[in-house]
Formats: sequence, C-alpha cells, structure tokens
Amino acid sequence: MYPKPNSTSILLSFTQQFTKPGTLVMTDYKNRVIYQTELDPVNNTGAPVDLGKIPAGTYLVEAKTGNYVYWKKVRIKYPAARR
Repeated sequence: MYPKPNSTSILLSFTQQFTKPGTLVMTDYKNRVIYQTELDPVNNTGAPVDLGKIPAGTYLVEAKTGNYVYWKKVRIKYPAARR
C-alpha cells in the first residue's frame, strides 16, 4: 500500500499474480468492511487498485483465491498538516 502522488487516495499493489478467481477484502479493527472487490485473474492487469480516501488507522487486507488466503495488517498514517 502506498499513497497516490498528489492525491489523497491510497493504492494497493500485489507482488504476485492471482491464477484463480477470489475476493479482496479490507476491514478495520472493528471488522467492518472498508473495501471489497472481486479478483479476476483473466482481467488482472497488475495495475494498483485505487482504494480512494481511507481514514488513518490499522486495517487487515485479505485476498482469498482458491484454497489460499493471503493477508497483511497495514497501518495508514498521513503527515501532519504544516502551518
């Protein structure tokens, strides 16, 4: 995950290509779904996924494909506003 340059959006990128269909789910610490999408290996271009503006906090990103579950705990922080 990394910030989109000159924007308030957060981008999510994968280091591995998915070979089977699945789902991508991002939840907050209260297990509320913040973002969800289908993973389609046929139409997967490898381009980062734009998650939009996500509030600062700790999240669990989970990708489920076939018999596998990949997950990563991430923390989003924004720089303090300059005066």
